[in-house]
Amino acid sequence: MRIFAHPLVVLASLVASAAAEYSCIGPDARTQPPAGAIVVDPTGAYSGSFRNVSEAVGNVPNTTDEHTIFLFPGIYREQVLISKLNGPLVLQGYTCNTTSYAANTWTQRPEKVYNNLNVANTAGKFTKNGQAVATIVEGNNSGFYACN
Repeated sequence: MRIFAHPLVVLASLVASAAAEYSCIGPDARTQPPAGAIVVDPTGAYSGSFRNVSEAVGNVPNTTDEHTIFLFPGIYREQVLISKLNGPLVLQGYTCNTTSYAANTWTQRPEKVYNNLNVANTAGKFTKNGQAVATIVEGNNSGFYACN
């Protein structure tokens, strides 16, 4: 599987809430990484975190276990390549409300799952060959949920 853009901008959900004046609480908030997750925090405030998505992806062990990359709010301007892995990978964005897409269900376990992420192509319009691609997925069993 490959995700590629020029440049790829991954915005963890609710980027506007990244400022300290906004706080997410309640049973539907997902504001902390699950146990064992690889963490991306552009501020570096979270202990052991990576500052960009590419570094986090590069540190995913290639085992048959499921691995999670948790993204704190921020703007990540980078090209991200996720090579084929032996196990499932979940990219999970920070969110204050996981219920807005509660009806999302799937019966087959995707190999790659993307939750609560906004992906934007900021390369601009090109007069020749049209707009650049924001996301490319090669392979089977990928799921995008509550993404924009």
